[in-house]
Amino acid sequence: MGKQAAESRCIALKGDLQSIKSELAKRDTSIKVAQEKIRHLEAESSGLLAAAEFREKEACSMQEKASLAQERALAHEKALASALEQLSDSGVSQSKKLAELADVTQELKLTKAALERAERLVFDQRREADERQRDEDRRRAETEALRDKLTRVERKNTELMAKQAAGRLAKRMRGNFGRSSTFCALFCSCFRGKPAYRRVASPAPFAPPPGSSPGDIPWLGEETVASLSGGGGGGGRGL
Repeated sequence: MGKQAAESRCIALKGDLQSIKSELAKRDTSIKVAQEKIRHLEAESSGLLAAAEFREKEACSMQEKASLAQERALAHEKALASALEQLSDSGVSQSKKLAELADVTQELKLTKAALERAERLVFDQRREADERQRDEDRRRAETEALRDKLTRVERKNTELMAKQAAGRLAKRMRGNFGRSSTFCALFCSCFRGKPAYRRVASPAPFAPPPGSSPGDIPWLGEETVASLSGGGGGGGRGL
């Protein structure tokens, strides 16, 4: 009954080890997928940062152009005031001064329109930069969440590997216990004068386990055991 229970226990442990191996394979696949997604998000984040920097430089350039346009508008206003003063003071014909005034006024209107367009463009660039920043923050949060998930999966993977190692150690200890029981049965049969050592199921035909010497008692052949027991019924003469 003890042997059958041990065999049943070994079969159950083999099933547990198989399920642990399949679970480890699934978790390794999940880890690889998460790592690939993290690399993809980091590459995408780098591209977005580069685009944001380029847009920021472009917005600064537009801001400078808008400042220059505003300065030109002020210069045109001064020119208009100067033209008005010259119109009142000089003896140049009224029609020519009015034409120059109309030209300056038209150029001033064009400059103001260009300035308004530049300001709208700067506003749009800043709004796009804010949206990209929000997207970057969201992607960074997703990346951190994936890293946390990856850490938890790796921790679970380590725990499963430790359980698998513990199962192997328990199986090895049960095997050593079985060989010790075989030696006790042999020793008792020698002193009780019983017939030859009755063969007990063991791995390989009397091959010593790893780490043991060929002279260990539980792994002697049946003939050697019979000679040690005195050929059966001889008490302890063989010893």
